[in-house]
Amino acid sequence: MVIQTERLRLRPMTLEDAPFMLKLLNEPIYHQNIGDRGVRTLEQCKTSLQDQVIGPALRNGFGLCIAELKDHTPVGFCGLIRRDSLPDVDIGFAFNAESRGKGYASEVAHGVVDYARNVAGLKRLAGIVDPRNQASIKVLEKIGMKQSGRITLPGETIELLYFVRDL
Repeated sequence: MVIQTERLRLRPMTLEDAPFMLKLLNEPIYHQNIGDRGVRTLEQCKTSLQDQVIGPALRNGFGLCIAELKDHTPVGFCGLIRRDSLPDVDIGFAFNAESRGKGYASEVAHGVVDYARNVAGLKRLAGIVDPRNQASIKVLEKIGMKQSGRITLPGETIELLYFVRDL
């Protein structure tokens, strides 16, 4: 899964992305909007990437990808996630503090929607978001998603907004 947009490139995540991901996963706003995954060391991050990102991407044919500038500087991630707890594949994204507010999430999310429809052959796409995360809600709305209810993921306590879009 490689997607080119006007300013960014999405490419499959690898273990070499662990230093960037470790920093991103531990930013306060990531903890606030997505959650604290308890990943504190580079080794924990590599294990998490292998088990939760790289392995599932190989099995599913799609997954989370690193979003990088044209000069290969990583700025975030975006991609497709198949969760046993959701009826639809969902889109996920996060960007580092210095890259927020530049329209990157909307830009790559449009590319992921096209990929989901035209390459992965999906008929419907979901998005889940904390109701307090207004920036991500706006991104989901920009890519044509509509709120269709609420959901609490297994093992979690926060009720999330559930968005969907037919492709």
